[in-house]
Amino acid sequence: MESSISMGKKTSGDEHKEMEGMMMGTNSQEQIPLEIQVLNRRAMEMSRHGNSLDALKIFSQVVFIAPRFARAQYEMGRCLDNLGRHNEAIERYDKAMRCDPLFVQV
Repeated sequence: MESSISMGKKTSGDEHKEMEGMMMGTNSQEQIPLEIQVLNRRAMEMSRHGNSLDALKIFSQVVFIAPRFARAQYEMGRCLDNLGRHNEAIERYDKAMRCDPLFVQV
């Protein structure tokens, strides 16, 4: 059976297909699971509709599971900014830049 190496883990068959179902994160060396991307999108929609507090709760879950997901770090910072928590927002913007220096929205 053919296998491949992905993120330091040996995969084969169905595991390889599962890995293909994951999308690239902002960091080219890290994969962001599709489920996490869906949560991130849901939080972004909440934020766009002015529901920053609930969006922040979801972004907190996303960055707990995928701490190097620069987009989620950035969006979490925006929610914090909207809630007047500017120092925490700056920390998240910095974290987004550390996760991916090429992330241009920061």
